[in-house]
Amino acid sequence: MTDDDQSMKVCIAPNWEQNAVMLCVVLRDGTLKGQSDAQAEIIRMGQLLDQMGAQRSS
Repeated sequence: MTDDDQSMKVCIAPNWEQNAVMLCVVLRDGTLKGQSDAQAEIIRMGQLLDQMGAQRSS
């Protein structure tokens, strides 16, 4: 890349709310495997939030 090239970084990672909406759709309309994976991801997200909350109150 040269100095005159213009570049831009785009973050496409979903946020918590977008993730929750997507997981709800998979729970409602997904395959059995997708539903199981979505349930596991929701639990993982909850665990992360609990850990973050515990770190803040320490």
